[in-house]
Amino acid sequence: MNTWLLLASSWLWTPLSQGQALVCSVAEIETCLAQLPNELTHQVALTSVSATEALGGRGALVYPLSHDAISGLVLLSESAIPTQVSAYWNNQSYALPLQQQPKLTLWHELGHIEASLLLAQGEQWSAYQHEWLADLYLVWRLAHEQQDQALAWQQYHRRNLAFMTDTTAISHWSSPIILQLFQQYSWQEVGQFAQFSQLFEAFYPQCRQYSEDELAEFASLVGRTFGRGKTFHLPNYMSWRRAALGEYLQPTLASMMGQSLASDWLVEHQMLASD
Repeated sequence: MNTWLLLASSWLWTPLSQGQALVCSVAEIETCLAQLPNELTHQVALTSVSATEALGGRGALVYPLSHDAISGLVLLSESAIPTQVSAYWNNQSYALPLQQQPKLTLWHELGHIEASLLLAQGEQWSAYQHEWLADLYLVWRLAHEQQDQALAWQQYHRRNLAFMTDTTAISHWSSPIILQLFQQYSWQEVGQFAQFSQLFEAFYPQCRQYSEDELAEFASLVGRTFGRGKTFHLPNYMSWRRAALGEYLQPTLASMMGQSLASDWLVEHQMLASD
């Protein structure tokens, strides 16, 4: 079933590890919300106007729900889902066309619901951790359904390019987590986890995470490196973060520039790890 395309319908149900989610087209929100049982209507008090305002120009928004059979609601505005992402460096603008982005956007939002289910009994997580966990679910879903790994790399590159363009996008910068996943497991191994929770339990204890202060240092380094307003080169700025940033950016730079130019750029900016 094409769960990422509402097409003629204004709504659809999609299964989750616990219960299911209702996916609504924001243009037909009242018709969609009528599918919810009466006891949930007070949890989702939305109209077409308030739903559009809540989206705020974004392509999707998720509402976890408390119900035995219904775990969440996803609003989609497919016209607002980007079709490409771009960034500027090396005196050139690079653009990445986004393939099947409505599907990936939906799976990311479903990942937020899965994250809420996973963490309901556990520790408190930051907003950033929720975002990378949602992307981790997206990657697992692609692998589990035997989709092309290129779509997972597309999400990786999208997060890098968005961060390089606007450092506030570090809130969704899942690239360090995705790269660690790819370094620890083959694509086939990721897909062999029958449930997302099994992948989470195996991967999470080994996953290198960054504190808020460390993420702020990455953001400062990215701003100094890619910001349009920078006026001089500071090759030693945040030297202790450069090798790690270079590792996370390298696949994206190579994809956009080619391997040779990407390597030259990383050397110039002292972002290659010393042997």
